[in-house]
Amino acid sequence: MDGDTLYVLDTNCKQHKIRLARIDAPERKQAYGLTFRKHVVSIVAGQQVIAEYQKRDRYGLIVGKVLLDGIDVCLEQVETGFAVFGVASYSSHLVRLSTACPIAQITH
Repeated sequence: MDGDTLYVLDTNCKQHKIRLARIDAPERKQAYGLTFRKHVVSIVAGQQVIAEYQKRDRYGLIVGKVLLDGIDVCLEQVETGFAVFGVASYSSHLVRLSTACPIAQITH
């Protein structure tokens, strides 16, 4: 996982890997990759979030945005300098994630 990817649990406690749409951040093994990863995790770890997505990428990953209290985590990453805008886009297919599960639990 890197600064533009999150793992979240849905209402059935099923884990989903979400690639944050429209942004790009260093991969884990690239320079500053671990720092960028830690930042996105610090924003959402243990929080209830909403994932909005329309598609999956060629690897089957959900491509979308994650909202925390109405704040777009993708934009937060860009605004704080932890990511840059990319070219992917999305529209809204909502998946509400449960408070019964530890949301955005990170697996290593």
